[in-house]
Amino acid sequence: MPEEEGGSEQDAFIRAVGSRIREIRKAQGLTQSQLAAKADLRQPYVFEIESSGSNLTLRVLERLARALEVSPRDLFPLSRSATVSESDLLRVRAICDHIEALLQELREFAGDG
Repeated sequence: MPEEEGGSEQDAFIRAVGSRIREIRKAQGLTQSQLAAKADLRQPYVFEIESSGSNLTLRVLERLARALEVSPRDLFPLSRSATVSESDLLRVRAICDHIEALLQELREFAGDG
């Protein structure tokens, strides 16, 4: 079925995002507990995101990016080995740029920015 195929591609992408988060965290010398504390998340949830690619929300993605001091776009896989096409990756990054702009507008509206 096409839905199942799309689901497996989506699952692979979500796992790739989890792997990317782990890669950045380790490169910064952070433990899962430290990242969880910085992102105001529970450590088991960070473990779940990194290991099984838990389907996280955009808000959680932004919190992790802030905690890691990177752009949300940096949390998306960089290589083609994640079974994501280059055109899909470019679309995702464009969406991330749009999300970043919306989040900035929300912060300014709330008086946080």
